[in-house]
Amino acid sequence: MGALVEIGNSTELNGKDPTFEIVTSYQFAKPDPRRKIVGFEIEDEEIQEEVEEVSKEKKLSRKERKALALLAEKEKQDSIIAVQKRDSVALAKRRAEEEESQRAAAELERKKDSVAAVAMRNDEEAKKEQVVEPQQGERFEEAVLTEDIRPGFYLIVNVFGTQRYYNSFMETLRKRGLEPKSFYRTQRKLNYVYLRRYDTMGEARKARDSRFNGKYSDAIWIFRVRVE
Repeated sequence: MGALVEIGNSTELNGKDPTFEIVTSYQFAKPDPRRKIVGFEIEDEEIQEEVEEVSKEKKLSRKERKALALLAEKEKQDSIIAVQKRDSVALAKRRAEEEESQRAAAELERKKDSVAAVAMRNDEEAKKEQVVEPQQGERFEEAVLTEDIRPGFYLIVNVFGTQRYYNSFMETLRKRGLEPKSFYRTQRKLNYVYLRRYDTMGEARKARDSRFNGKYSDAIWIFRVRVE
């Protein structure tokens, strides 16, 4: 605390009532030697210090900073969860599309198999109904067999009633690089040796006339196995 007193003592004041002017200044804070009074105004340095004090007062407390940090972390986690949910939805959609594509492919394959089965059945029926007109000089036989033999046209090269001759002939054909097969007719007790089975008479005739593509030069004839 301080005071300033001004007293008028000029000779020009003789006979007049002089006045006194007292100016006081109070400061309740801790005295600061840097603070000065110049023309009753605070210097710029003091103004800057007061601004800094206000700035300090505006600084957040530790509790407030912690609360803001927790809020920022929560927003970050919420953002991560939102991204994960979006990715999960996209993944589920992609899986659903893949499953639908697989179902469609399986259904298409099933339809193809069904069409193929129908075509095969129709083809088998057509083969059953084939009417064969033997050509002049052509050796051809057909029969309905009780044995489990696949219907069709067989390119026969020999028939045996004796097992020893049958085995010898099969071995001879194998040595010539062929792959002979056979079926047994129980009713006649005969082994029919053939080179290949065909679905149609036309295919069998073509193989016979070509001498089995030039691989067999001896006698060949066609035997048809039918079903009831």
